[in-house]
Amino acid sequence: MAAACALLRSVQDLAQEVRELHGSDAISYLEDPPTALQFHQNWLNPNRPCVIRNAFNHWPALHKWTFDYLRPGQGPSAATKKEMCGLWKEIELRMEQSSLPHLYIVKDDSVAFCQRILTSVRDELASNISSFKTLIDKLQAPAEGPSPIRASVGSAPQQIAESEDSEAEARSTRSSPEESGTCIGSKHVSVAVTPNGYADAVYKDKFVMPEERSMKLADFLDIIEKKTSSPGVYYIQKQCSNLTEEFPELIGDVENHIPWMSEALGKRPDAVNFWLGESAAVTSLHKDHYENLYCVIFGEKHFILHPPTDRPFIPYELYQPAVYQVNEDGSFAVVDQESAEKVPWIPVDPLDPDLSMYPAYSQTRPLHVTVRAGEMLYLPSLWFHHVRQSHGCIAVNYWYDMEYDIKYHYFQLLDSLSNVIKNSGLNRKHEADQEEKMT
Repeated sequence: MAAACALLRSVQDLAQEVRELHGSDAISYLEDPPTALQFHQNWLNPNRPCVIRNAFNHWPALHKWTFDYLRPGQGPSAATKKEMCGLWKEIELRMEQSSLPHLYIVKDDSVAFCQRILTSVRDELASNISSFKTLIDKLQAPAEGPSPIRASVGSAPQQIAESEDSEAEARSTRSSPEESGTCIGSKHVSVAVTPNGYADAVYKDKFVMPEERSMKLADFLDIIEKKTSSPGVYYIQKQCSNLTEEFPELIGDVENHIPWMSEALGKRPDAVNFWLGESAAVTSLHKDHYENLYCVIFGEKHFILHPPTDRPFIPYELYQPAVYQVNEDGSFAVVDQESAEKVPWIPVDPLDPDLSMYPAYSQTRPLHVTVRAGEMLYLPSLWFHHVRQSHGCIAVNYWYDMEYDIKYHYFQLLDSLSNVIKNSGLNRKHEADQEEKMT
C-alpha cells in the first residue's frame, strides 16, 4: 500500500510540474502563423496547444461558405449581381488594355489580374451564366485562333442584371455541381443523428454511436435552419477525411494541407474533415492519436482540454458498444452490437462531473478555450478534449498522424500506472482522506 501511495503522489506531482514548467495551465494566442521551425520548437515538440489567428485569411471559404452557397439552385442575390456587373466591366477593360482585337491572347499581367477576379466570383457565376464558364476555360486555355465568345463578354452584364429570359436560359444549361464546384445541396452526405446530441458517448452504461444517415445536404440544412423539423440532433461529423471524400467540390475553398504544419512534420495530413451541426451536438471527452489543426470557418467552437498528464485522474471504463436507431414513430432505440468487443471510454462529463462517482476528476485543471471564426486551434496529440459549438458552426480540421516516439511510450507508461492506481482504489481513499481533513 505504501508503494501505491507513493505512486499516486508521483503522478500528482508530475501533473503539477507539467502545468508549471510547460505552461499547460493556459492557452497561448499567436497573431500570425508560425514558421515550420517555430512551430516545431515551441508547440509541436513541447506538446502544447495554441490558438493561431490570421492563419487562413486567404481562404475563400471564410466569405463563401454560407448555407445559401451550399444549397442547390441558388442564384446570386441582387447585390451580388450588381457587384458581378462591375467585375465584368473591369475584366473587359483589362482585356481592352491588352491592345488586342480578340480575346485569344491576353498579356501576362492581365492574365493574373483576370484570374484573380474570376476566382473570387466564378463559382457563383459559373452556375448561373453558361457563357462565363466558357470564358474561364478560354482564359485558362492556350490560344487557338480568334475568340468565338467576343459577343458573350459584351452582353454578360445585361445577362446577369437585366435579362430574366437569359437567366432562365442559363439556368437550363448551367454546369453540374461536379463541374462548377457549387450547388452541392442535392448530394447525399453522411449525417450523425442522435436523440440527445451526444454521438460516440456513454449512455446508460453503454458506448452508443449515432445513427449514420445518408441524406441530401439541402434537407440537412433545412433542419439546421429550422425550416423543417425532425426528431433528433443532426451533425455532419464523419471523420474519414469527409471533406475530400464527400465534399470534393469545396476543397478549392480551403487548402488540402497546411504548408508550415506539413513542413514541420515532413508529411501531409491523414484526413481533412468537414464539420457542420446543431448547437445541441456535443463531442464527449476523448483523445486522438493525431496532431490536430482545427479551423473554424463560421460560428465558434468551445473546447475543454486536459493535458495527457491528467490521465491518472480521468476515468476509463469498458462498455458494450451500441448504435442509436430511429423508430417509425420518431423515438430512438439503442441496439447492441452483439459481436463487437467492449469499448474503453471516458464516462465523466466535464460540464457536470459526477464527483461522487469519479472523485479523482476533481484533481484536474481543465482549460476552457473558445475558437472563433477565422481562428485555428492546434490541439496536440493525446490531449483530452470535449467540444461544443454555436448553432450552424462550420469548421474544417486537419489530422496529421502523430509520431510514435518516446513521448508516446511515456504516455503508455502513464496509462498503465493510472490503471494500477484505479485498481488499488487509492484515488477514492485520497478523496476520503481529504474530506476527513476538511471536517
